[in-house]
Amino acid sequence: IRNSINIGNSAPYSNADCSTVSAAVNSLGFNVRSAFASPACGVPGVGDFLAPGPASDVVVGMLDDNGGDTMTHRIPSGSAARNLIPAGFNGCDASATDQRDYFRATGSGTVDCDAGAYEFGAVVPEPATTTGLLCGILVLVAGGRRTGSRSRTLA
Repeated sequence: IRNSINIGNSAPYSNADCSTVSAAVNSLGFNVRSAFASPACGVPGVGDFLAPGPASDVVVGMLDDNGGDTMTHRIPSGSAARNLIPAGFNGCDASATDQRDYFRATGSGTVDCDAGAYEFGAVVPEPATTTGLLCGILVLVAGGRRTGSRSRTLA
């Protein structure tokens, strides 16, 4: 795993943060995890932050709708995950987006990126605009026969 937050997971077994089916977790760097993680979590990688305890509320907020198509854990301003990934490493560049599809880099694109699915202070993408869209509305279909419809072109 890389650029991830892997801490405070809950499951009915002892290695909730790093349990896998058949292999140890391989860190590719810049992850946040507990310093007390199970050996199944493997050796820390370059840039990994080892949190001093298992309390995930220090690292991320509650799972919530923070924009985008899926729910994410918001990163508070004091989180160790903030700016953990240096610009130019592990895909942290001007084109990088978070899980919500918000741009991670701001301004010149030379800022560091946050670990995890949520980028603190991310740049919200501009909404797409569509011109000349044909909009048709079927009013009623009875017995296989259309009894009314209308359409218009949006400018």
